[in-house]
Amino acid sequence: MKISRCAACFLLMVSARAHPGEAGTEETFTDEQHRGLSHFVMRQAVRLNEWLADAVLDEDERETDVMRHFYGDLDSAYHAMGSYIEISPRLDWSSREDFRADVRFSARLRLRGLSDRFRFFLDSQDRDQELVDELFTERFRSTSRSEQRQDATAGLMYQISDRVSRRISVSGGLRFRPMPTPRLRTDARFFSDLGAWHAEFGQRFFWDMDTGFGERSQLQFTRPVRDVHTFRLSSSVIWSEESQGVDLAQTVMWWTELSEHRMLSFRAGILGYTRPQLESDLYFGRVTYRRRAGRDWLFVELETGADFEREHDFDITPVAGIKLICLFGSY
Repeated sequence: MKISRCAACFLLMVSARAHPGEAGTEETFTDEQHRGLSHFVMRQAVRLNEWLADAVLDEDERETDVMRHFYGDLDSAYHAMGSYIEISPRLDWSSREDFRADVRFSARLRLRGLSDRFRFFLDSQDRDQELVDELFTERFRSTSRSEQRQDATAGLMYQISDRVSRRISVSGGLRFRPMPTPRLRTDARFFSDLGAWHAEFGQRFFWDMDTGFGERSQLQFTRPVRDVHTFRLSSSVIWSEESQGVDLAQTVMWWTELSEHRMLSFRAGILGYTRPQLESDLYFGRVTYRRRAGRDWLFVELETGADFEREHDFDITPVAGIKLICLFGSY
């Protein structure tokens, strides 16, 4: 049943004809439905703004300009300035796990009626747990991947600082499964230019009433090459009360813009842990192709690669996946 729902979502998305959205292009039925859903998202954001403003602010403190039409960085959704919902049906395959299908969603509503710095967020998968899943090996995971994918979280994020050189935010919310559980998180990122390189340091602390405290540190160096190519080197460490020692990750990535609407990336990395001793646990490689699928709100992403896990004597494990990204609202 779950796979059939995913297949239905794929068919709906792909029904948008894959032609560039040029001026004068005839609007399709899918475009009409997308516009209606986007208007619905914006109306809900306005209503949430009005409700919070009525509950918290005096009349002279309320802002009249409720929305700004700016979507933000797809990879930094917590810092996006617009109000949107992202729906991503995906199908993954591994030679050891066969096919796995699911539909993930993420919502961000900008609460300018309350403050320029507030965001409401809703995620079908807990982002902190997703970060843990990136680095922790199977032997240290306390829940299955299927349970993690259902671990929805909702709450409010407050942007303390949004300067060019630093971004600091704090967020609080509820994790809904297996029962409502409070969660808190602070997130700080600092930026600096070192000649041709762009350096970024990120520090995150998170707390869950069930699982306790955790932290993640990341150091990232990025260098553009001839305007269309980008090289990135990233080092990460993560610790939580559920982990055994500190888990480590080192990744290198190169991506190139094939055109205005197409991108190709190559990524490789090593994951490891420090207890009971320092060891590498996984080597991986990925090739990802992403392009706009006919409209500026629909993207398709194809990925293939291989894993080499210590648990399987570093034998090659081919993997592949396809994902659609559909955006509704202000982007």
